Amino acid sequence: HTNARYRPLLLVLLILLSVTTLAALAVRYAEPVTDGDIWFHLAYGRYFVENHTLTVDHSIFSWTPAHGVWIYCAWISQSILYLLHEAWGFMGLYALRFAFIILFLVFVLAMAPKKAAYVPTMLLVCLGGLLMAQAGLRIKADLFSFLFMTCLVFLWFRFRSDPASRRGLLLVIPVLFLLW
Repeated sequence: HTNARYRPLLLVLLILLSVTTLAALAVRYAEPVTDGDIWFHLAYGRYFVENHTLTVDHSIFSWTPAHGVWIYCAWISQSILYLLHEAWGFMGLYALRFAFIILFLVFVLAMAPKKAAYVPTMLLVCLGGLLMAQAGLRIKADLFSFLFMTCLVFLWFRFRSDPASRRGLLLVIPVLFLLW
């Protein structure tokens, strides 16, 4: 129970912490794309979309003859990355990354205890977690692993909070794994 005279100060501190958290994340993840893998992912995505196939003739990407009998596991994410890049360029790819970050924040805060005293702590946990998730938030196919892991953890904790009434959430997990 918080003394009424401290509530305005706590609200200002909460707003300041929230703005600082979002600003730190915006600055951290607005960096230029330095990972050259994005061009590989876009080229594969283009191949999948233009040829309406899940198997790739790898020899078009290499000097070495290759056998394309297997389905590359990242075809969904590469196709989405390609389509976003075609429609909106790198701004679309940045928007996708920030959408996944916002989804992470929403899921974590949705699972947080409902007491207002926990919100600053949860914001710091979110900030720390997202700053440590640098590899998973690179603009390439790995970004979708970050998304699916976020969804998986959220579903699991939602189920664990009330297993009797949320058994249906467990049925979503195999679908999530198939997409992943």
